[in-house]
Amino acid sequence: MKPAHRTLQRRADITLDRDHRANTELEAGKQYSVGELLEIQLLDEHEVSRRLSVSVNTLRYWRACGDGPNYVKLGRMVRYDSGALVKFILRNLRVSKARATAEEKRVAL
Repeated sequence: MKPAHRTLQRRADITLDRDHRANTELEAGKQYSVGELLEIQLLDEHEVSRRLSVSVNTLRYWRACGDGPNYVKLGRMVRYDSGALVKFILRNLRVSKARATAEEKRVAL
């Protein structure tokens, strides 16, 4: 892994660890205790669209295509686990090529 990516990955790991302690991501088929279920924070489509700066229709499109953050379907309601939202953001984190190259040169000196 390149040095620039290591720094960003470490920041992402710290953020993920902090958010994971606060919000456990749902895993299909796993048995949850009452205490674990009380820690889960579910967000509606409008809150997620606001946080990601995309429209509700974009979230719906992503669900239909299998893209986007993992979601929970409760009857007709769609909810997103805040931990899954953080993971989705981290999965899509990119570093510009120019910045990564500049940091590699700086570290090499």
